Amino acid sequence: IKTSYMKNKLLLLFVLFVSFFSFSLKAQQGLLINEVMASNDTTIVENTGDYADWIELYNSTSDPVILNGYYISNNISTPLKFQLSGNLQVPANGYLILWASNDTTRGHMHLPFKVSASGESLYLTLPDGSTLADAVTLGRQKTDISYGRRTDGAAELSFFAKATPGATNNTS
Repeated sequence: IKTSYMKNKLLLLFVLFVSFFSFSLKAQQGLLINEVMASNDTTIVENTGDYADWIELYNSTSDPVILNGYYISNNISTPLKFQLSGNLQVPANGYLILWASNDTTRGHMHLPFKVSASGESLYLTLPDGSTLADAVTLGRQKTDISYGRRTDGAAELSFFAKATPGATNNTS
């Protein structure tokens, strides 16, 4: 009975530790990949008049997040594929669209890759170059249908027939 009690106590302590660590990590990060569109034909146009793929970042904190030094990639083998720069900022409790246009000459909000409509994963890495801030895995995507967190910052992902680039997912 004594060993069973000790095992239960250790298990409870372990569960509490993991829960606390997970909550603390999420609370510190605050920056998430919130919504993605891999086949943008008519949903939203970017600064050059093109309908590029897009990735929406969401900042769940009450302070703005400066993106200088963060990395974004569509390949786990090269998580440091592209380092964000140019004083990009995600406002407190706000959103920022990054264009996956495969053309960084279009500006600081453009990435050197597109998002595959046949499915892939996206990775956001902190400026330290080793801490993964967030990752999202996409299955096959349909034209002008976005994929993202059912509600801003939530773990549950779903498709959105009415995309919400730069706005809350909570009403989709």
